[in-house]
Amino acid sequence: MSASSVEERPFALRRTANFDFIEGLNRTKEALREQGFDIATTLDASGALGGACTILGVCDGDLLRRAVEADPDAGALLPCSVAVHASGEGIVVEAVDPTVTLGGVGNEALAAIAAEVRERLANALGRIPAGSR
Repeated sequence: MSASSVEERPFALRRTANFDFIEGLNRTKEALREQGFDIATTLDASGALGGACTILGVCDGDLLRRAVEADPDAGALLPCSVAVHASGEGIVVEAVDPTVTLGGVGNEALAAIAAEVRERLANALGRIPAGSR
């Protein structure tokens, strides 16, 4: 798979796959780690949303340091959120587009970091196989 299998939404990147929820969540975590992201937080949002859903807070320590050096307020926009939820066909994985959050604050250094993070998130989502149920 490639980043070309990732759908661009107004403020997120989206990938669908035909896995049951737990396998899809595990494959998503693996793909994120392969791109250098740490899973900083895990929020089970299933009860609030009425279906299987986990929201991951993902970050790379080096990128976090660079972002906060570029603008001390950047920490308020991190980590990046990646939501994995069950759908009728399998799972949907959605990652916030950091060029919308970090890239829109008028700081060129943050915009460059956001573009790098976006590319890595797209690569991670693109590495999630189509799956089979």
